[in-house]
Amino acid sequence: MKVYLFMILWIVVVGFISKGSEITETINGREEKRTNYTYAILMFAVIIIFTGLRSSVGDTFAYIKNFDRLDVESTSLVNIFKNNEAYQLYSAYGYIVKKFISEDATVYLFGIALISGIFAMIGYRRCSCDYMYTLVLFMLSGKFVWFMNGIKQFAAAALLLMAMKYITEEKKKYKYFIYLLIAYLINP
Repeated sequence: MKVYLFMILWIVVVGFISKGSEITETINGREEKRTNYTYAILMFAVIIIFTGLRSSVGDTFAYIKNFDRLDVESTSLVNIFKNNEAYQLYSAYGYIVKKFISEDATVYLFGIALISGIFAMIGYRRCSCDYMYTLVLFMLSGKFVWFMNGIKQFAAAALLLMAMKYITEEKKKYKYFIYLLIAYLINP
């Protein structure tokens, strides 16, 4: 509970500090004030760090167990995509981490938290006129738990949130469908 309260207080304090350095951007033809990326990163960093370094929240044990069971010696990255199994990109991520980066599950969890967190941070910043308020609601509504319980689902949803701007842009809808295909490969 202390970590949860710290995260909310961090977001609020950094959010109020960021109000003095908001930037003006043109969104759908009108000018709006937005949190600059430095403060957006600072506010979301606490969520990414906590989520990436967790050890026993939600389904973490199951993800660690699956990562530990992943056999990188008898399979290849090509076989992951040849087999018509679900979660191809997610499985490929686990393979790459274990084979080339580290066999430590903490590195694996932190990497997926970082990737998903960046997608969500960019998406929330683009879609929200008050980034701090959005992150406080994200925390208070318990949506951040999804970041730890359904990491495949959260990664796919965060990717689509980040790509949301392409829906409103008339000539760039095809880009959204490319992101949709990538999200499908993460979590069908």
